[in-house]
Amino acid sequence: MDERIDQHSLAAHFGVTTRTIRAWVSDGTIPPPTRLGRTQFWLKGDFDQWIRRLSARNMRTITLPRP
Repeated sequence: MDERIDQHSLAAHFGVTTRTIRAWVSDGTIPPPTRLGRTQFWLKGDFDQWIRRLSARNMRTITLPRP
């Protein structure tokens, strides 16, 4: 089973506040958490996969300067 990441851990990882994490979820910057009752969390495997997809997409759109 994947490790669960709560918003406090995610905020610490990115160096932002939990308010920023909630704003990122609201505006679609990061995927929404899984909710189980009043508990919300991200599964580490799902979040890591989302970051890899985002990185791959951004690498395709980066234009390198010509020498």
